Amino acid sequence: MQRSGTDKSDTVVKQLEASKFNDSFAHNATIRAQDHLLLHDVSLAQVKPSSEVKEPWDYEKVLKTIPATRRSSPPTHLQARGRACCNRPSTGW
Repeated sequence: MQRSGTDKSDTVVKQLEASKFNDSFAHNATIRAQDHLLLHDVSLAQVKPSSEVKEPWDYEKVLKTIPATRRSSPPTHLQARGRACCNRPSTGW
């Protein structure tokens, strides 16, 4: 609401759909306009053996970053999968 300058939901949604952001949870994040799914990169990590831990909180070794574009299904695939999975129409929520 602060970025859009209003509390009107349509304006806030359009602002969110156009935003890219980074925080401690979501890296290179965007909100997909078609279904408002939060898309963000994720890190594939491996827990270090205790012999490699050199300081507090030094527990993982990042092996690679997986971009959101490689790990997200297109919106139409998600809708079809949801109906097939549950064997009933989507509830629309």
